[in-house]
Amino acid sequence: MTTTAATTLTAQLLQRSLPHIPSYGFTQRCVAASNPDVAAHTISSLFPGPDTASTSAPRRLFHAYDEHALHSVLPSLDEGAGREVRMSPPSEQEERKRYDDVVEKLVERLRRSWDVRGALVDGLANEARHPITHLLPLGRWSFDTIPTPLPLLQRSQAITARILTHPSLRYAESDTTQWYATRARLAFAFVVAELHVASQRAECEASQDLLRRVAHARDTSVLSDVLRLRGDANEWIRWGGRGWVGTLRSWGL
Repeated sequence: MTTTAATTLTAQLLQRSLPHIPSYGFTQRCVAASNPDVAAHTISSLFPGPDTASTSAPRRLFHAYDEHALHSVLPSLDEGAGREVRMSPPSEQEERKRYDDVVEKLVERLRRSWDVRGALVDGLANEARHPITHLLPLGRWSFDTIPTPLPLLQRSQAITARILTHPSLRYAESDTTQWYATRARLAFAFVVAELHVASQRAECEASQDLLRRVAHARDTSVLSDVLRLRGDANEWIRWGGRGWVGTLRSWGL
């Protein structure tokens, strides 16, 4: 099979698998069950490596669902559509309205995570773990079992950036200080709310409200936002937030 044919077939298999994620999760089994006409050895060759590998079925399916979820909440653009050309800066009221629109798009995107909440923990865990084959001189360590928040924060930043830069929302240009500050706050709000969804012990509306509260909090420290909201995010803290808070403190947040 040529590289082009393999790429095309992989995309087709992932697309067919999306509706079956709630039943089978982000797994190679999901791909196999969704494509019964494709031989098992073909699927294995298209998705090599352990679950934490970037080429694996679980991670590629997770990324495909991310793309599908974004397309479902962002309006499609006409061919050649571009960003509005501003003749003057927006008013404070208009700027606030645009920010609110971005937050509500993130709230919609969070709903798509809720739709697959049964599989979300495994999807996030695979994303946050990367296999490390070498050993430290001080002893043997199983680093593929130690999660790091960095990949999840990077993913959340990418999701947020896609929404912020969508022409339909007419937010600030992406080369401004305001844009980067907004992305940082909203990306953190999204990842906190998604972890809250992953706890599976709260209604979707509670997780969406948490996202809004972090996004609209006035404290300059994102960490203080989360700590102040700890009572409302109890399930997130139990799911693993204590380790995250420690990591964030070590970054000086």
